[in-house]
Amino acid sequence: MKARYELRPPGGKWLSLYVWFGKEKTRPSVESPGAVLSLFSNRQGDSGYGSNDFQVAYYPGSKTSAHLSPETAFLRIRRKEDLFTVETSVDGKKFTQALSVRSPEAAAAPAQKIVLGGQAFSETGSYAEYSYIKFNGKPLF
Repeated sequence: MKARYELRPPGGKWLSLYVWFGKEKTRPSVESPGAVLSLFSNRQGDSGYGSNDFQVAYYPGSKTSAHLSPETAFLRIRRKEDLFTVETSVDGKKFTQALSVRSPEAAAAPAQKIVLGGQAFSETGSYAEYSYIKFNGKPLF
């Protein structure tokens, strides 16, 4: 995925992307009962709380998240058997691993889905502009 986030002050807003693994016919929310693993990225800005943060995490079980530069534009989630990694880049050329997790349960999960989400509490004009998103090697648009 390549995204450019515009989070205009004031007020709170967030934009997220996650890849979800779990049971079929289950709503793919990060902490849904049917989830086995969610690899989650969240870009948020809230001038009221002084936050300008980009983080990645996994659920269930993640006790810490990797905090990234707000200039991060590229996010790559990879799977090799039961090893799941998230890599990030500012320029799309040099990627750095932000997290990795082993999950045999996710590797065997019958469903995998990609979820894009966002919320704004005030001030119009915040958005995410996606240049491309590929899922399982195929462009979504």
